[in-house]
Amino acid sequence: MLSVILAASAVLLVNAWNTTNSSSLSCITESKGVHVPGTIPCNPYEPLEQRIAYAGPNGMMVSWSTHAKLDTPQVWYGESPFSLYEMANGSSVTYPTSWVYENHVKITGLKPNTKYWYRTSNQLRFAFHLVMFF
Repeated sequence: MLSVILAASAVLLVNAWNTTNSSSLSCITESKGVHVPGTIPCNPYEPLEQRIAYAGPNGMMVSWSTHAKLDTPQVWYGESPFSLYEMANGSSVTYPTSWVYENHVKITGLKPNTKYWYRTSNQLRFAFHLVMFF
């Protein structure tokens, strides 16, 4: 019975989002030519294809894809997964041949030989990725 209620709630949520949001993105429409396989997520701000890159001895670059442009891509980070009190902002860009936006945030001022935990986010949308570390 609980699974029927949850499934019905999910359908209502998808229908409500599709009828109230002016975006042409659809939760059900299969994406064509998108960099990630499958369907476009219901939340176009959902972080996809997260990756990190070395940015010098005291920095890291965190990047991820979204199906919508983020006003202010952010990465919250800290030395514990329970205290992500530091924040860095970045930029969101797309390219003529892409169906997604690439979000890039450079974190600077990191201490050497220190494990950092981080989570991607953005200022105005409620879409968070799991807490990860580097």
